[in-house]
Formats: sequence, C-alpha cells, structure tokens
Amino acid sequence: MRRYRRGAGRRAIVVADAVMGISVLAVVAVVLVTAVGRQRLACQRLTDARQAVRAAEAVLADLQAGLEMPGSDAQTTLVVRPCTGDAAPRQFHWIEVSATVGGQTRALVGLVPDRAGPATENSR
Repeated sequence: MRRYRRGAGRRAIVVADAVMGISVLAVVAVVLVTAVGRQRLACQRLTDARQAVRAAEAVLADLQAGLEMPGSDAQTTLVVRPCTGDAAPRQFHWIEVSATVGGQTRALVGLVPDRAGPATENSR
C-alpha cells in the first residue's frame, strides 16, 4: 500500500495553475505582437498617403506660380493631366495632379495659367 504525502495534491494544482498562467501570457503576447504589426502597417500607409498629398500640392503650387514641374524621385510618381468639363477663367485651364507614394495615390484638381503646365498628359 502506498502512502501519499499531504502536499502532493497541492503541488499538482500549483503546477497546473502555473502552466495555465504561462499559456495565458503566451496568448496575450501573440495578440500584442499582431496588433503592433498591424498598427505599424497602418502607420506606413498613412505616411505614404500624406507624402502623396504633399507632393501633389507642391506640383500644383509650382505650376500655379508658373514654375516647371519638379521631377519624380525613386518613390514618388507624378502625373499631370488636363481636365475637361467646367469652363475655366480666361488664360487659365484646369489640371489634375496625381501623386503616388508607396502604392497610395492622391489627386488634386486646380487652375493653372495657360503658360504653365502641359496641355497633354505628362508622366514623370
């Protein structure tokens, strides 16, 4: 006949509690790492979208000031197209400036003087 000590049953419960606690911590860690990764990706998309808007605004402002359109860099694609539709004031025409950064494209429409900007599609 075997004799069991009184504390053997309690030790088994403590070990089971410790294993469950570690399991819960592991699940929480996985959820946290996933959330941080998604947050970083969303932050990068938002940054790219903001850079695209800034680039489109800069090109439109330069064209409105009568300056040349700046060239694209390695991560920014700029496209300027004439717009059709509503009549523009004399000596002005409507254009659409599209900027793409990191897969995020933003477009702005504005008036530029006839002497500024291309009369046909221009991609740089």
